[in-house]
Amino acid sequence: MKLSDYTLSLLEDIEARIDPATEDDYRNQWNAYWNTKLDVPVFVPERKKVSTPGVKIQHIHINDALENTELMLARELEDVSFCLSKPTPALGVRANYGTGIITSLFGAELFVMPR
Repeated sequence: MKLSDYTLSLLEDIEARIDPATEDDYRNQWNAYWNTKLDVPVFVPERKKVSTPGVKIQHIHINDALENTELMLARELEDVSFCLSKPTPALGVRANYGTGIITSLFGAELFVMPR
């Protein structure tokens, strides 16, 4: 599959904005929490360095993403871009296979909500 210029620009922007030391520190905060080295009532890891997107983010509607795998990828990359601009969310990309899509594998009719 050939990716659109928009998807490629999202990938390039994300790669340029990810700071390995910042992400290592973020992961180390989680590791310390998981290994019970932190004695806090509520754990909220914090990214020490945030960065604003260098690409104008286009909102991709979920209905469009469900019909097009590249739009699904771009929609998830937009989420990663958003996460890099905030101190607390973890980075992640996932296939957006919600409960409706999974159940359709077993014969349930896929219902797509109107825009």
